[in-house]
Amino acid sequence: MARTPAARADDQAWAVFEAEALPHVDRLFRLELWFERNRAEAEDLAATVLLAIGAAGAFWARD
Repeated sequence: MARTPAARADDQAWAVFEAEALPHVDRLFRLELWFERNRAEAEDLAATVLLAIGAAGAFWARD
């Protein structure tokens, strides 16, 4: 079955996200841990930031 243009755009957006954002996850987590002083809160905040960035990237890829 052929992939739709939207599915290909999602794949491309995910590849860009992996290349640009994921190498910085450790630094993001350390910064959030410094801000929050609470490991669980820092993990939640870092995950929320990464989800927001990923969602924005998927949105921008549809232009």
